[in-house]
Amino acid sequence: MQPRTYRRAMLPVDLVSFQVRHRETDLWCAVDREGFTLQTAPSALAAVLSLWRDLEDYIARHQEFHSSLVPVAVLPGAPGVVVDMARAAREAGVGPMAAVAGAVAEAVGRHLAQSCSEVVVENGGDVFLLSRKPRVIALHAGVSPLSGRVGLEVRAPGGLGVCSSSGTVGHSLSFGRADCVMVMSHWTALADAYATALGNRVKGQEDIDAALDLASRCGGIQGVVLVAGGRVGAWGDVVLRPVSPGLGDVVAGGPQGHQDE
Repeated sequence: MQPRTYRRAMLPVDLVSFQVRHRETDLWCAVDREGFTLQTAPSALAAVLSLWRDLEDYIARHQEFHSSLVPVAVLPGAPGVVVDMARAAREAGVGPMAAVAGAVAEAVGRHLAQSCSEVVVENGGDVFLLSRKPRVIALHAGVSPLSGRVGLEVRAPGGLGVCSSSGTVGHSLSFGRADCVMVMSHWTALADAYATALGNRVKGQEDIDAALDLASRCGGIQGVVLVAGGRVGAWGDVVLRPVSPGLGDVVAGGPQGHQDE
């Protein structure tokens, strides 16, 4: 499993953080101190194990779901995480596994939200947040001078997904060359799927405007940040601000090379 050194900067002073690992899943979770108990981390792990069982059992019956680079229909009786991924993939026009990190992050986050009022779940740079106060998602974009210095400020009282993809950072499969594509949506699996879809379209800085225009016409997206070839573009409800790890407000960074489509 790839070392996730960027997590050293994730120090929200008002939250208690812990990691949950199983197979390819490596989650960084943080919850409010009032909601945290000795059972919080084991409960999150149990949720991950349940998701893994559902995914593995389903993929054993439907190999195309795992391998396809285009949307596929699900079989009758498919578990919730599979339906979530397939729906998001269909909206974005990509394969279902492009939505796996976001789907898992939100499923675990919603599980934690049953007993916690502030929740952050980061899955390889894809993030689900439920937070009454502003949080900052650090932007990582390879050699870009903005990388690690600028973040996306978000407010997520009802839950929000912020997912990233890159053709130059990490080992996620992308057919583009964007340094960073960051997508916000209230549906985290959709943010993940569209991060891949938009990233596939950006071969260089000349493609940023077209990708942003496409994003503006896609339902369910709240905002997009694109970095490619030294140029930055943004659309939607986007607030960029300097990253200040010492202030304890940075909770995650992306993209970080999780396994996507």
